[in-house]
Amino acid sequence: FEEIYGFFDKSKLPTKEDINEISNFLRPNFEDPTPLKTIFNSVSSQIERLTAEQYQALDGLEDNKRSLILGSAGTGKTILAIQSFLKLTQQNNLRVGFFCFNRFLSDYLKEITLKAGLKQDCFVGTITSFLIKYLYQDKKDLNFSDKTNEFFFKSLPLETIEKICNDFNFIPFDAIIVDEAQDMFSDEYILLFDCILKDGFQRGKWQLFADFENQDINCIEKINEFDAREKINNPATYRLTINCRNTYQICREIQTVADVKYKNIINQIDGIPVDHIEYLDQFDGAKKLDEKLDLLIKENKISLSDIIILSPKKKENSFIRFSKYKFSNFEVNFNRKQALSFATIQSFKGLEKQVVILADIETYTVDKLLYVGLSRARNALYVFETKNAHEERVKIMVGKNNG
Repeated sequence: FEEIYGFFDKSKLPTKEDINEISNFLRPNFEDPTPLKTIFNSVSSQIERLTAEQYQALDGLEDNKRSLILGSAGTGKTILAIQSFLKLTQQNNLRVGFFCFNRFLSDYLKEITLKAGLKQDCFVGTITSFLIKYLYQDKKDLNFSDKTNEFFFKSLPLETIEKICNDFNFIPFDAIIVDEAQDMFSDEYILLFDCILKDGFQRGKWQLFADFENQDINCIEKINEFDAREKINNPATYRLTINCRNTYQICREIQTVADVKYKNIINQIDGIPVDHIEYLDQFDGAKKLDEKLDLLIKENKISLSDIIILSPKKKENSFIRFSKYKFSNFEVNFNRKQALSFATIQSFKGLEKQVVILADIETYTVDKLLYVGLSRARNALYVFETKNAHEERVKIMVGKNNG
């Protein structure tokens, strides 16, 4: 061979992963003999457990008074935060403030903690709802829809601090837990935590769960991980690196498109290939969405409550408004009737669904927003992309395979 063609560098051969990715891209598996529901149930039974890494971090939270837990989407930060909250309140009988930034995530946390027996003097919810309730508790029908980020990230916490300093009846929390801490990592919020926490932020008991690298899409002050740790005096830090939410195929998609690396893809859990659907215009997108939903709901009997439509656009601007299906705005309510739900990618941060359909993907240049959207899917991911977005994705794939 070498005598005829010369020296051949075997390191240039595609890996097994490369071959699978290329083959799935050129021709996805259209005729999988295994029903989708069977695949979903199998995947869920493997994923729904804490990894050894998470158990170690949970033990560390008990051993340290102040902790920072870092991890990408899908590594189990919210699961750990909930477990830690339940331990602090039920076993240690502490009064805990459990805060996040996203309203939908807040609703989810409330549902879970109420079912587990939430203590009445604890607080679970968004940091802004806590501040607004404290500042304006005697006022009704207040409208904050016209308020800017400056109000929510600076004015609101500073006004609260001023009131607490003059409020001798305010009772600080024994401990605070902050999920999505990267969204609240400003000087104003750290001063606020100092005011609402027994013994203050320097000596009090707190746990911050954050992803400074990929999910800081809400905060107005960007900060990298190193500076963040310095800002809070380098507390005990635990890093979650193992994705325990997404299947192998979805993890590969995240790594390719959003350039996020995981230490491992848990158990190499196999699912179905990520499906990219190219559409010409909004009417074509709606038509192809209807076809996909018909396949999922009518042929594969996937529950409506297991599907979420996510978009970078609001519903009135998305192509889904031309669909034959009716979509309700997403609500966290475990007892609600089954319905197809829609949410913006931004508002769904911190949550997940078995089936995620990303609509209105017109570019792949907005890495962090795409990362949040892609990583919401547990079992199946369908991406509706324009021709321009399709060409961008192909270039990304070719570039990484040649790199």
